Amino acid sequence: MHLSMEKTQKIIRREKDGAIMLLIPSGDFFMGDEDGGLNAGTVHEVYLDTFYMDKYPVTHKQYSKFLNEIGNHEEGGSLWTDVNAYNIDSEMGHTPLIKKGDFYMVKQGFENYPVINVSWYGAVAYANWVGGRLPTEAEWEKASRGGLHNKQYPWGNEEPEGRANFGPCGSADNLHLLKEAIRPVGSYTPNGYGLYDMAGNVGEWCHDWYDETYYERSPKENPKGPSSGEDRVFRGGSWCEREYFCKNYARNWKTPEYPSMLVGFRVVLEVN
Repeated sequence: MHLSMEKTQKIIRREKDGAIMLLIPSGDFFMGDEDGGLNAGTVHEVYLDTFYMDKYPVTHKQYSKFLNEIGNHEEGGSLWTDVNAYNIDSEMGHTPLIKKGDFYMVKQGFENYPVINVSWYGAVAYANWVGGRLPTEAEWEKASRGGLHNKQYPWGNEEPEGRANFGPCGSADNLHLLKEAIRPVGSYTPNGYGLYDMAGNVGEWCHDWYDETYYERSPKENPKGPSSGEDRVFRGGSWCEREYFCKNYARNWKTPEYPSMLVGFRVVLEVN
């Protein structure tokens, strides 16, 4: 992985896309919640090694750079990202990423918005490109909790109104309305680890296959999810989901080839 010389014990910056990564310390935490909603029950203790995680979700600007270097390939039956060839001057469309000829660009004003309409495969490809990987579900939840114990949200137990961008879902049939529905990265207060947007705005793909009973047999140390499945986990809620999904432990899932207006991602890096 190519890193700049801007490096401290807790912060690194990637040369490839300029992303800042923050250190998530090793140690134990309690994963899940007793309310059991959407398979979030079965509270269990998990130990994770130290890792770095992106301070912000990957943006349209960063992902367009990746596409222009690597291309937009088909995997799992669909392209990594659903880029529709709309007129560059038109507001119509469901993605700020636009292809004009062989060049990918971002609709003006969306550069610092979290990338959407990227399949799990497209997220994995980007993570590989920058020398990292997607977080495991356990890594994502520990990072979201920000060092707090037994709290509902990344900031504590206070309701998410004014602290996160979440539903109810409004119309986003064109880019003008989409820009009003989603917020630029870093629009809300960070959690205790300094991570932004762990709740709401866009969901985030995780490495793991989804299995509603996995917590019952999950290993304590560095769990990586089931070995197979049909759907991949995503976490964190979105601009178009109710507040429940903003909770640290709320689980969600989609087929890995399915790009969605609700889901983006961020990258992690293991500490060797």
